[in-house]
Formats: sequence, C-alpha cells, structure tokens
Amino acid sequence: MAFVFNPFTGTLDQKLVVEGTSSEISGNLVLNDGYISNDGGDEGIRIDNNGKVGIGVADPDTTLEILNASAAQLKLTKDDTYYTTFAMEEGALEMTIAGGLDLNIGGGQNFRIYEGGTGSSNQRFLLSNSGLTTKMRVSASTGSADYFEAEVEDDGATTLSTVDSDSAVPASGHLTLDPDGELILTPVTEVKSDAPLKIKEAADAVADTAAYGQLWVKTATPNELYFTTDAGNDIQITSGTDLSVILVQSDQPTAISEFDDYPFIYGTTYNRLYHKVDGATMAYETMTEVSFTFSISDTTFRTASSGGSETANVILIGTATNMYVDVNYNNDVSPLDGAPTIHYKKNDDGNDTSGATDTSSLHLATSTSGSSHTSGTAFVVPATTSASDSSSDGAFSRHAYSGDYFTVRVSSTDGGVTDTDVSERYTFLNGIVWGSCAATTGPTAAEFLESFSAGLNATGGKGYAFPMTSGSFSDSYYHSNFGSRQITADSGSEYMFFGWPDQGGAATTIKAPNGDDISGDFRTLQTFGSTSTYPNSAGYMETYNVYVSTNAGVNLEVTVT
Repeated sequence: MAFVFNPFTGTLDQKLVVEGTSSEISGNLVLNDGYISNDGGDEGIRIDNNGKVGIGVADPDTTLEILNASAAQLKLTKDDTYYTTFAMEEGALEMTIAGGLDLNIGGGQNFRIYEGGTGSSNQRFLLSNSGLTTKMRVSASTGSADYFEAEVEDDGATTLSTVDSDSAVPASGHLTLDPDGELILTPVTEVKSDAPLKIKEAADAVADTAAYGQLWVKTATPNELYFTTDAGNDIQITSGTDLSVILVQSDQPTAISEFDDYPFIYGTTYNRLYHKVDGATMAYETMTEVSFTFSISDTTFRTASSGGSETANVILIGTATNMYVDVNYNNDVSPLDGAPTIHYKKNDDGNDTSGATDTSSLHLATSTSGSSHTSGTAFVVPATTSASDSSSDGAFSRHAYSGDYFTVRVSSTDGGVTDTDVSERYTFLNGIVWGSCAATTGPTAAEFLESFSAGLNATGGKGYAFPMTSGSFSDSYYHSNFGSRQITADSGSEYMFFGWPDQGGAATTIKAPNGDDISGDFRTLQTFGSTSTYPNSAGYMETYNVYVSTNAGVNLEVTVT
C-alpha cells in the first residue's frame, strides 16, 4: 500500500492508492505513538499529540525538531554545486555554504545579534540603516555602552568611532575617511602609535586649512622634517642629520640669506651665537665655554666684599685700593673640600706659589653661592706718595709704584678635583696729562692737577689718560700710546702743555692734524716732583717730561707717538 502524508497538518492530502485503485480516507490518520518509516522501524518522522514533528527524535520540543548526532541536521540543496548545511556542534550552530550568502532585510529594518536575551542591553552586534546612512556597531559586552562603530554616509564618507562611556571620564575617538582623500582624526586627548610612524616625502605642503597645521616630510637627500602653519609658513625642523635650529661653523655669517634654513648660527672662532633681526640685520651674543668637570672659570679682583664691579685693570698710582678676590667655578658643589689657598703676588703673574699666602676663612671660605666666591676681607694696597714710601707694607710689600701690578693665584678643591687660576694684571700707573699753563716754564702744581680734575679721557681741552687699559705695561707706552688729543689754552696769553712720567722717555713725533711735524713748536721740560709740586690727584709725586707750546693762545689737536 502507498500513500502521501502531510507531516505538518497530520492529514492525508492525496487519495490512498491500493493496487492501482484510488480511494479516500475521510478522517485523520492516527499513528498511536508510531513513526512514519520506510522500513516500519522506530525511526523517521514522529508526530506527538500536540502536533510537534520530530525527525530522529521521539519527543520534539518545538513545532519541528531534527536530531542527528553524527552529521548535519539540515541540508538545503539547489544542486550538487550550491547547497547549505546546518549543524549543531557543541552548542554552536555551524553553517556550511557552498556559494554566497545573500541576506535581504526589509527597508528601514535592522539586523541584530543578541546574547542572553533580546533586550537592548543584550545587543552585541547591530547592522542598521536610516535614510542614506548605514551603520555597523559592535558592543563590548552585554549591558555595556562601550562600542566600536563604522558609519557610511551617502557621499561615501566613512567614520570609525570608539566610545568608552563606562569610565569616570567618558571619551570617544573618531577616524573619518573622506572620498577626497582626507583622513581626519578627532581623538579626545591624544593619538598613539606603538610603532614608528612613516610619512611619505613630498615636494611641498598641501593647501592651508584654517586652524590646522601640517607636519610633513620634504623631498631631499636625506629628506627633511617640516611644520607648516595655517598661514602657509614653512618651518624646517631637521637639516641633513641634525636639527635645523643651530648651524655650527667656524666663521660668522656673511649674508642674511644664511639664516633662511637656520634661526641661529654659532661661530666657533669667536664663540658667538648669531640670529637674524630683520632682512638686513643680525645680532650676536658671545658665549662662555664651560667645563663639565669642576674648575675655576675666572678669577678677578672686585671693588666690594659683596662682589661689586670688577676693579679696573689700570689704577691711578698712589690710590688706596681695597681689592676683594672673586672666584667663579664650573660645576662646584658647595661647600668645597676646604678653604681655597690664595697667593697675592706683586709683579708676578706666574702660576706658582710665590707671594703672600692667605688661607683665612675671611678671605675665601668653603661655602660658595651660585658658583661664585668673593672674599670678605680685602687685599689692601695703601695710599702711596712716592717711590720711596714704604709705610704700612708689613711682611709683604703692598705699596704700588709706577708700573707695579698685582695678581692673585687661587687653588680650590671640590670633590677631590683641584684647579688653580691666576687673575689678570691690575697695574698702577700715573696719567698722561694735557692742559693749559700761564708760563713757558710749565704748569704749576695747581694747573697740573686741573688736568686730573677734568677727568679720565676728558675731551674739553684738558684731561688725563692711561697709556693702556689692560695687559702688560712698558714705559714707552706713555708716549707711544698718547694718541691724538685736543688741547686748548684757557686764554690768549696761556700755553698748551702735555706730558707723562719721565721714565716714559721722549716723544718720537709731534704732529698736527694734517700730518705736519710741529715738534719745533714745543719746548721740552723735565720737572721733578716734590712735596709741593706735581702730585697727581692721589697725591703721588713723580718726575714728568712736559712739552710746552712756544706760542700762546693756541688750540690744537696734537698727535704724539
């Protein structure tokens, strides 16, 4: 007997055919807990009293339940090439698709994947469309508002977003890919990369955008890093293998164009740092070389225990002078290992231990301040009236006579490192003088002092000067360094004069501004200082060679060598 049975309705849809003769069953087909089976065994299709259909299972839990523990439970076939199988393996649904997968969702509808329920908080994956925008969102976990999202606009612009709303400070970051080639990053705080970032070199920056700067690599060998402002200003950051900040070279810049690639240029010859001021001007600062180990960078005499100004390298002879030692260090750590050793030296600038030694803490103690060290007790050069004055000398001759100089040698130790330094020379000299006198026999003491009262390097027709400002002194400097001086007679009846200490020797030439030799217009006098004549403003007496004009009432610039 053969028949056709509809397992979904539980009824016979066709006539029951017996031996070629057709007939109909008017009622339901009752299985009595049996199966529809090819061989009549307990396998195949079973329908329970609730109409639930089981294939391979006796007690189906749903309208249709299929059980096969060894192979796929369901296969949808078009032909031998295109088919799909569905299989449950260890609680997971496996789909084998021989061909593509087309998922057709109704307009305005969404595709979702949930975990543990179908509430909005259980959503893990969402594919949605709204108007002309399509969005894909992947949630971090159930019940979490943290997610990754990709959104595509109708113009093709794509935005990738990450949202962290569970943290104490909610944050989100965005990456936008525009069809015009722009890549737009909008993080809340920073952009990070765990690997080096490579930027392709280019000939120029791209077009400027207000409120945006550009970091780019310019084509060169090797290529160069640039920053371009939103106003189009190209700022070079690297040049060759160095930062494009300071160019180090031996000479100073000779053209303003040298600053086109570098804001600063350092010239090693003169230790100067140059920078551009404008299109035609530069400025510089002289740099000081500093050692990375402890050392004495400079030793000077100062005018006060607080440091004050540096004592002049040339001092008017006879002047009572307090000289305070000042030492500057490189990389010292106060306090020093011990009080520095000081040697005050007269007419000696050698780096040896001759001279007067003073290690009293009142001169230089162990504590330094700001890498500077100034003595609290002065080295006193007493007032001197003449070359024979030796009062108040003590064990060490501190009187200074014409041409005498003092130096100081300091030895300091810090961290076990010892360094020594000798100061420059501080020389005591008398003045070169020029002025006006009433007699051809030369100036009186009062007229002589008027030159000192007029001031050092005065320009009013009378004054005094030193034959040098620093370094080593030679007696001949008194006349060879006289130079050109404007000398003015006070009245039509007075005479011009000029002179210097007699150890300076005689003038080599005396000339007018036009170069004419006018030595014949002056008579030479040698005057000897005494208790009443020819003291300088400090009271020091000395013999002078004085030249007095033969004509009265003369005003003239005189050049003497």
